[in-house]
Amino acid sequence: MRVMIDILVMDTKLEDANGIQVVKELQERNSELQVIYLTGHVDYAKDIFEMNPACFLRCHQSYLVNMHRN
Repeated sequence: MRVMIDILVMDTKLEDANGIQVVKELQERNSELQVIYLTGHVDYAKDIFEMNPACFLRCHQSYLVNMHRN
C-alpha cells in the first residue's frame, strides 16, 4: 500500500539521518509535499530556505531536549 504524505513536520538532525536529505528524497517522489521544519539547529537555515519550506520554526535547543525526555 502506498501512502501519500501532504504535510511533513521535520527536524534537520535525526538520530541516523539528515532531515534535509530525507525531505529531498521524499520530494522526489511527491513534488507537492509541504514541509514544516521544527528545529533548534539554525546552522542549516540556509539549506532549508533553499528548499522553499512551508514553514521554518526555530525552537530553543534546551526546549527540544526536554521535550524528547518526556
